[in-house]
Amino acid sequence: MGKIILEALNINAFVADSLLFGIITYELIKWRLPFTKAPAILWVLFLSIWWAPVAFGLFVVSDFSALLGAPIYVEKSPLHTLALGYFTTVLIGFGTRVILGHSGRTPKADAYAIVLFGLIQLMTLIRIVAGIFPQYGYLHAILCVAGLWVIIFGLWAKRYIAILFEK
Repeated sequence: MGKIILEALNINAFVADSLLFGIITYELIKWRLPFTKAPAILWVLFLSIWWAPVAFGLFVVSDFSALLGAPIYVEKSPLHTLALGYFTTVLIGFGTRVILGHSGRTPKADAYAIVLFGLIQLMTLIRIVAGIFPQYGYLHAILCVAGLWVIIFGLWAKRYIAILFEK
């Protein structure tokens, strides 16, 4: 709530972002999520949550540099890291798991789903880099990310939404 209030008031949220970065990172390290021992449908969700500290780390860099009077321009990279990296991965991951589970299928990520998850990660990285280095084809990167987003959701829907309409 503190970050939201500070951002709404156009006040530098360095302290709030630093706390969020520190707490989330500490908890994730403490949890020791078993990437190598978990099935793909779970490690995708484990991966998604790691985008949160990356986003808050970018917020911290931006906020701290602004406090020093030499702002490092990261554009909307932190926000898109949360939206694309975290929320999109979680949305597709949980959507896949729920649709498969509730249709009586085994909730698992096959090669098709893993490729979609990989594309989400690539899309997120492209968007982060585009925001940090806008002088290197910003518009092309944004259009690429937008296109990838539509393609990924289209491919996902083609396979998984149809399951919802089965008998």
